[in-house]
Amino acid sequence: AKVGLQKEKEGYIDEFSKHLHDLRAIQASDETGESISYLAGATLKSLENFVRYIVDETREVLKEKELKASRTKISLLWTLDRYEMRADRLQMSESIQQRLRDYVTDVEVVSGSKVRGGGEALDPLKHNFVIACSREDYDSLRQVKKGHRDVEMTVLQATPSLSRE
Repeated sequence: AKVGLQKEKEGYIDEFSKHLHDLRAIQASDETGESISYLAGATLKSLENFVRYIVDETREVLKEKELKASRTKISLLWTLDRYEMRADRLQMSESIQQRLRDYVTDVEVVSGSKVRGGGEALDPLKHNFVIACSREDYDSLRQVKKGHRDVEMTVLQATPSLSRE
């Protein structure tokens, strides 16, 4: 028998945030002593802490690179459907956006298709700090990045390891 190990793909925040509604429903529906409600509550708390971790890491990078808030633009690269039935991902993106605005006022959520369409989301006059929130958005950013070498950019992948470029 052959056993092969594959490097497991890291999950992006997009994959985790899809389940927020289900976790809240489990936590609210079961009685207080049930272990499933404790697990759902712990998972929700972990996701809240992950959002805080993303914001703290962003702040840390801004300090390391000595970037001024007025000369920095933060783009949350996340393709979202504004009309989805469960607005879990929208709520998560708004939460991140609101927390980041405490440090930098120019924060926006940008769709991956908008970046692919020509990079209008990238500001050539500012340092662009891009947080990629899904694998598809990160792949589209990598393609656009090749054509915009003159634009100053830092990329942070919203995975548990928070990889930087």
